[in-house]
Amino acid sequence: MEENMELDNEHINVEAAVRPIALKNVCILSFIMCGFMILIQLWSLKTSFFPSQEDIVRQQQQMEIIKAMNPEGYGAMVEMVNTKDSTALFNLFIQLLSLLGVVMMWQLNKKGFYIYVFAELSYYLISFLISGISGLSAIVNSFGEAMGSLILVMALMILVDLFFISIYYRNLKYMS
Repeated sequence: MEENMELDNEHINVEAAVRPIALKNVCILSFIMCGFMILIQLWSLKTSFFPSQEDIVRQQQQMEIIKAMNPEGYGAMVEMVNTKDSTALFNLFIQLLSLLGVVMMWQLNKKGFYIYVFAELSYYLISFLISGISGLSAIVNSFGEAMGSLILVMALMILVDLFFISIYYRNLKYMS
């Protein structure tokens, strides 16, 4: 019994020694971000499928503001709001898939990298397909003067995803 415990401890120490620090750090950051995004998507699903009176009033107020700021983009924004249920479900699925990829890479399984890359890149592709050009232009138009901030946030998200993918790619040699 004691011998098995020693073997288990040695196995844990060998695994920890093989996992490079960069891989360990980026996995931990990915765990945190995936958890945060999963919570956001669960909240989004709650407000979509079980909205409180406050949620309904808040959405109506936001739509009135958008209508006042940009009457031309209002119709496209209404279409986007109508697809938010499917978008939230899709985003939750993608985040869970991304988390699965990170867990597999934490376990030094190379397949996790491909799952993670697929999830991260499909998020942008499918979001574009769900929203369409009209949905994206509605978002752009609804932001008005704050458009620069929106572009900056989107660019930052893409750069962080590409940075993480590159770190995971450089650590593929440690995975089997």
